[in-house]
Amino acid sequence: MGLLSFFCGISVAQPQYWGEGAYDLENVVFGMNVDKYYSKARPYDGNYNKSFRYFGKDKVKCKTGEGKKAVIYQYSSIDTFYGEVLARFGNFEFPYTGMVANKSGKLIGILAQGRLDGTAAVDSLLYALAEKYGQKCYMAEEYFGDRNYGWYVNDRTIQLFVCKPVPEHLDAVIYLEENEKGERKIIGGGSRPHTWYEVHLMVTKTKYDPFIDCIRTGDWMYFNDLSSDVRSMEINPTAGIYNTGELFTEEDLVPDTVKGYMNIPDGELPKFKEGRFADFPDFRLAVRHWMAYNAGIGNQGNAEGNVSVSFTVGKDGKAKDAKVENRETTSPDLEVAALYAIKRLPEFIPAIRNGEPVAFRMTVALRFENR
Repeated sequence: MGLLSFFCGISVAQPQYWGEGAYDLENVVFGMNVDKYYSKARPYDGNYNKSFRYFGKDKVKCKTGEGKKAVIYQYSSIDTFYGEVLARFGNFEFPYTGMVANKSGKLIGILAQGRLDGTAAVDSLLYALAEKYGQKCYMAEEYFGDRNYGWYVNDRTIQLFVCKPVPEHLDAVIYLEENEKGERKIIGGGSRPHTWYEVHLMVTKTKYDPFIDCIRTGDWMYFNDLSSDVRSMEINPTAGIYNTGELFTEEDLVPDTVKGYMNIPDGELPKFKEGRFADFPDFRLAVRHWMAYNAGIGNQGNAEGNVSVSFTVGKDGKAKDAKVENRETTSPDLEVAALYAIKRLPEFIPAIRNGEPVAFRMTVALRFENR
């Protein structure tokens, strides 16, 4: 699979068959016959001949959390070649595509996958998406820093999944030499740190999102039904920053493609000064893990439930101004226990922006169980 690259070109009519041209992701046409689209390729049966294109087709029986059922079909590219362009979004080229179809074989979603080398390229793709679909998007973040950005436009969902690099992994590098006849031979090799970002750009028919979210194999497993467990954020490349004051919130955070998580623009989130949670790169996750170990202290009753509490880490590094935002419990004792947990937080290294301490406010959801 090749690297994503920049390409200055114009949009053309969608290819009628897979591989005959790059699919324009900015103008996805739902409802086309997917079997016809792949009809000039061969279903993969374990045998491979480089003279042909191969694809995979799998039947997926879906059942949502609400009990709704559907059958969809997942199509995948098999062994596409380095440097191929099978899909395009603006100036970005993708060497791999996949599709999903409803039970009638009509297109309900397309996925393009590739690699971006460097943080600037990731930001450029995000800005290109924001320019077309709007600065406000939805974002879901995984524990390891991988993120889904999503937009809802009319009947479709546009979603970008960004998988951050794993620095501990090394990429193989092969050096070739070419003579006057055009013949190449290997003259050396080596390795380099793994710095590329794997990205998946998905365009789906929104009403099918809960069913596509059921796929747990292949590249569609990174799809996220953004109807829950997400928050909104703004992507504005012209403004550069999202907050000019001295108090930052989770809504003000921006993608930090160097560190692999959301961060204060031109700054750093607070940090634990010491202990096991000081090594967590993302302060918000560190606090939530700390709370998982310590929130129950002070809850002397038998009540169970969930309480969401917001608080501020001041410029002095101290947690303050705790406030109960929401609760799913009938016991007021749990509100007291939640506020008590915030008071027990240690003193932190404060957030920084442009080299100066700033205040940072966040919300944490606490789960109380009777054990």
